Amino acid sequence: MADTNVTTYTPEDVMPVRSRVSWGALLSGIFVTFAVMVLLSALGTAIGLSAADAINRRDLSNGAAVYAILSVLASFFAGGCVVRRCTAGES
Repeated sequence: MADTNVTTYTPEDVMPVRSRVSWGALLSGIFVTFAVMVLLSALGTAIGLSAADAINRRDLSNGAAVYAILSVLASFFAGGCVVRRCTAGES
């Protein structure tokens, strides 16, 4: 036996598709990313200048490269967390 009930939908029944981009969240995430990057760069510079006399140049440059990569990753992670928390309608 076939189902004879037919449901018709009108345009008012369907929710409009909104933009999934939250520009406020993106701008705040960019601001936090740059702020954390500046703070970690200042910290790395202070540590590098204080340890420059005790460590040879090759070890200091290797440590600076590793620290730069880790600080950039940490700042991107912090900015991404801010964007995720500030985006409206997402959990």
